[in-house]
This record gives sequence, structure tokens and C-alpha cells, in this order.
Amino acid sequence: MKLITQHENCSGCNTCRLACAIVNFREINPSKSLLHIEARFPAPGDYRIHLCDQCGECAENCPEEAIQFVENAFQVDPDRCSGCLICVEVCPHDVMYQQTGSDVPVKCILYDEIAPGTEPFEPQNLLIAATGPLTGHFLPASGKTHFGTKSPATGGYADSNMGGHFRYGKSTVSADISIFRHRG
Repeated sequence: MKLITQHENCSGCNTCRLACAIVNFREINPSKSLLHIEARFPAPGDYRIHLCDQCGECAENCPEEAIQFVENAFQVDPDRCSGCLICVEVCPHDVMYQQTGSDVPVKCILYDEIAPGTEPFEPQNLLIAATGPLTGHFLPASGKTHFGTKSPATGGYADSNMGGHFRYGKSTVSADISIFRHRG
């Protein structure tokens, strides 16, 4: 899946950051996102989305050759990485990160989750359902469930949410995130 950014449509809502954290870390935690949104103040509503375009600058500058092109994306081999973080410094889009509690840098590899060229209605597309951190608790505005997939309208990421206490229905499988794949 190639992420497509449409800066003119960005409202700074961070839904894309939520989707990134869900897919890469199976957590509902936008702070772990492997992309960032730049607010271009003072112009109100002017945002730029920065994400990895697999340019390979990180791999070219890695002294340990710990970053290799595997299955449509540059990936960091944690066993070969020395933690020097040169890759983080040279990333032209500032989307190579050092996560808290780890010496190994991380970057977006969503390119290998869905094959390039997958159309929204093809069986290879995914539907991701994730409950919010307070879902299942009877607190105001706590009953949110988010759904994400490849958009038929734009070919980019599409997101929707619903209210309710969906988590109770899912609690028997002990999951807060479900990725639905076609079983064909």
C-alpha cells in the first residue's frame, strides 16, 4: 500500500498517525507514529504530512549496512544495527525515529502490508478496526471504535468511527485491534 498525502485536505486531525501506530505497533498511540504532521502557522489549516517515501538515504548512510531493501521497503535489521542513529540524522523527511526505550531506529514499512497496486475492493485490501483506550468504560465520549482501510475514493487511507461499547463484544478474543483479511 502506498500512502498518498493530500496536503490540501489535511485538517491536522492525526487520524493518519493513529493508523500508522495501529499497523506498525498494534497500539492506539499516535505518539508512536512513523510519520509526522507539520502545522505551517500562522496560516490557519495549512498542514504538511511527512512520511517515508523509501528513498534509501538511510540505507546509503548506514555504516553497519543494517538497513536493507526487503519486500518493497527499507527495513532495519535490529541484530546488525549498532544504534549510531546516523540514519535518523540523514533522513530528508525527518521520518526515521528512535522510539523511547530502544536503541534501534524505526521507520515506516507499510509498503509491505498491502501489495503495491492493490485496489480498494480487492480481497488483498485490509479493514482495520480499533477501539479507543477508554472504550468499554462508561465515561462520556469513551465509546469510540475506529475503522480504517484503503479508500475507494482517493486510493489513500480512509477512516471512520462509531460510538457504542463495541469492546464488550470483542472482549472474548482479548483484542483491541482487529485486522480483517479476505479468506477467499
